[in-house]
Amino acid sequence: MTELTTDIAPEIEAAPSASRVRKVARVTGWVTLGLVCLIFFSILKLPEDRLQQFVQANLNAILAPRGITLRPGSTSIGILFGLKYDMRDVTISFPPPAPPAHLDRIVVKPSLLALISGRTAGSFYVEQDKGSLSADFSLAQSAQTMDIDLDLDARQFNLGKLNLFKTLFGVSGS
Repeated sequence: MTELTTDIAPEIEAAPSASRVRKVARVTGWVTLGLVCLIFFSILKLPEDRLQQFVQANLNAILAPRGITLRPGSTSIGILFGLKYDMRDVTISFPPPAPPAHLDRIVVKPSLLALISGRTAGSFYVEQDKGSLSADFSLAQSAQTMDIDLDLDARQFNLGKLNLFKTLFGVSGS
């Protein structure tokens, strides 16, 4: 009889630990499903029009002190693989007498990790005719100085068409 009790005892002790694992797995699965649904439906119901107007107003507010305005033909916001603001058929107006410049596409991707830590960083991509310009940037502002880290990669991109040198630095160039 003692042999039977020793054989049954391990089965009785193993059963509660298996049910605990199942409970933990079930709770973890429901919590994960809930979070995935929350994120999915939040993105689905995001007020894109308001967000696009907010971003556009902030861009124009940053450029306004220099007399520059930015008017995109169409805009879109992407959130799935990181925040991305995409503008197409963009017209940049400079202070007179400089003529306006036209760009096919501008994509701005802010770094959310940098924004959380209080810094400004990200990347942007610009298309014009056959050329493209991509850059990664980081701005660090202290009490007296502003440090700008900029990594540019230009391919057949004509900066002279944009009149940026003339507007920003007072020098003509391309």
